[in-house]
Amino acid sequence: MANDRNKLIETLVADLKPVQPHRPPWVRTGIWFILVVVSTVMISYAVQDFRPNFWDHLVQFPRFNIELISGTAWTLTLFYVIFASNVPGEKVSASANRLGTILLAVFVGSIVAGFVIESPEASRTGARPLCDLEVLIYGSGALAGFLFLLRKGILGSSNWDRWRIGLSTGLISALTMQLACMYDPWHALLFHYGPTLILALLGGYAIHLMKKYQSQKARLTRLDN
Repeated sequence: MANDRNKLIETLVADLKPVQPHRPPWVRTGIWFILVVVSTVMISYAVQDFRPNFWDHLVQFPRFNIELISGTAWTLTLFYVIFASNVPGEKVSASANRLGTILLAVFVGSIVAGFVIESPEASRTGARPLCDLEVLIYGSGALAGFLFLLRKGILGSSNWDRWRIGLSTGLISALTMQLACMYDPWHALLFHYGPTLILALLGGYAIHLMKKYQSQKARLTRLDN
């Protein structure tokens, strides 16, 4: 009886291969955040130089720094929540969600303040003719990377994760464009931050189609067996 049981176990595990455990969520967050930021900055700079006075704006206007820092930190938090939500048996801590809410409030508040305080002053210096398209293209490239991770089972795919993935990749491009393109609060809202909403919807729909395809494929596989 024991021999039969051992043979059964050996048969069941014969085709299995050892799998490397996933890195901790904060490690994966850091790796992907750096990859997305560096690639976005390098590609956008190769397309056209950043506006010549962007460094002066960083030095002279604290509100502009708050916008960029809070937006970047919120994006980093979104990345972390995306990776952490896929750890089996664990939930994203309340503190991470609370931090994300605070950063979002600061980020939105700094954008609104930009319409009241000239910080920096609106100007067409460094204008890029297709900045909105650039945000979409760079964000779509990062989104494709996340879809690859999702396909490999490294990411979760809850309804919240679906829009977080598209939104976070778009925000990296939008924040980069705040330095690369002309500064004007209305222009930024419509042509830099606006496309991130499109990417959020695009990400959600693309993930929905992927999960639907995977479910149908799994069902057909079960029927064939």
